[in-house]
Amino acid sequence: MLSSNTTVDFIDFPYRHVTVSPHQQQLRLVQGLANGNALDWYLIGRIDNHEDRSGFAPIKAIFHYHAAHEESYAHLTSKANIALLNGAQANQSEFRGWFRFLVEHHFLFDTLMEEVALELPWDKYEAIILPDYQPISDALADRLDRFVANGGTLIASGRSGFRDETYTPRAQPVLVSLGIERFGTMRNDMRSAYFKLDDKRSFPRLDEVDLLYSGDLYLYPDYAATAQPHLRLVAPHAFGPPERCYYTQVTNHPGYVVNRYGQGQTIYLPWLPGALFHRQGYPNTTDFIGDLLEQVAGLTAVAGDLSPMVEVTHFTRTDGAHDLVHLVNGSGHFGNSFFAPVPMTELNITVRCARRPQVVKSLVNDTLYNYNWHDEGLITIDIPRLGLFDAIQIS
Repeated sequence: MLSSNTTVDFIDFPYRHVTVSPHQQQLRLVQGLANGNALDWYLIGRIDNHEDRSGFAPIKAIFHYHAAHEESYAHLTSKANIALLNGAQANQSEFRGWFRFLVEHHFLFDTLMEEVALELPWDKYEAIILPDYQPISDALADRLDRFVANGGTLIASGRSGFRDETYTPRAQPVLVSLGIERFGTMRNDMRSAYFKLDDKRSFPRLDEVDLLYSGDLYLYPDYAATAQPHLRLVAPHAFGPPERCYYTQVTNHPGYVVNRYGQGQTIYLPWLPGALFHRQGYPNTTDFIGDLLEQVAGLTAVAGDLSPMVEVTHFTRTDGAHDLVHLVNGSGHFGNSFFAPVPMTELNITVRCARRPQVVKSLVNDTLYNYNWHDEGLITIDIPRLGLFDAIQIS
């Protein structure tokens, strides 16, 4: 089954005769292709007498490309090793922040919808992320705990699992693997609070950084004896002229907690880094999460020299005939406007490959790419130039 995420030609119903940015429409279409979607575009009215045709040629180009390479896109399945939980009752700000963390650090991930999570296999996932996802049923909690016990990594932020599937607050924690024994209190007035980085061995991106800022929400649960706290909360304090306002209290309340459970581990963050990054977008937050995912969770991103503005996805045919790696150049997105992306040159990526390939080819440029095969099942591919997107077939 293919998903379908449509690109809408018009600005809004009252302005259906005028199109949105053609660059926005092209970007949305190729993002869909890169993530296993069917192409989907619509307008209200007729094509032959439409009064803003500026998007027609760019949209037609993507549809023609897909038609020319239809067989390469058939029977694909994602090679993502991370699942990011989402659903109807999700905290969308926290979800979108984690979505950006993963995209911009080039981790391969699927969005796992809570409504069907129990129906799908999780065998390929090394980690599952709960971005302040509060309504967790008993059945889903049990499967998440078993996932960890069998060697997986569960990363949770905020109030994940603090409510049942009807959104009723729980009296006791349902996710045993998190190492939380009691919910405790919650504060929404944490402005001016920080986390002190006393040990930076797991945070190479933060070599010149001693503090993380934390946002407004913080939770004070009681942790199990097995839970290992990391970072120290700097309590909220007066802010203003530095000669009069400075912090004096560094507590033992953690910025994150690691709990071993069975053969796996959980990482719990009692705050909302995703919502903070979604709202403000500073490297102080995303650099911390990038290191947390790599150094603490032990996850591997796609290596190379790609800009954070380039999205990477990796799919394979179900019959093993070829892999398909997409690079999508989002550099033309600025604020609420979309422009032509800035071309990027002399790039390289390293991805995992089941066997040594015979051919590595760009479907977009109809060009063979140079590559290096590594005995540990990795392939490094040279990309001479990236425009809007590339689709690299490895066979």
